[in-house]
Amino acid sequence: MFEVVEIGPEVTTGLLRKRRYRLVKFCCVAPAVLEKLDRTFEGYQKFTVQTYRAEFTTGEVFTIQLPSADLIAVGDRVSADALNTHGHLQSRFQLVRTTG
Repeated sequence: MFEVVEIGPEVTTGLLRKRRYRLVKFCCVAPAVLEKLDRTFEGYQKFTVQTYRAEFTTGEVFTIQLPSADLIAVGDRVSADALNTHGHLQSRFQLVRTTG
């Protein structure tokens, strides 16, 4: 579970696309561990499976870019699964194991 600590000003990127986002600072309220599996094709009937893990400790503070269309306020609590589902935690994952 993460709590919103600070919300930065709206930033626009790109010349033509005009993507708008905000830098949002989160604080980890409860420890969390997320794992995901990825599969890579190596050749005929050969696959490699990679295991990635992201660990969060209580009190850890980190910053994420969120679209400005997301309605969020300081003090809101967001689950780790909700942020991971939308791909906001992709940079936090580290390779743990490869099999295959």
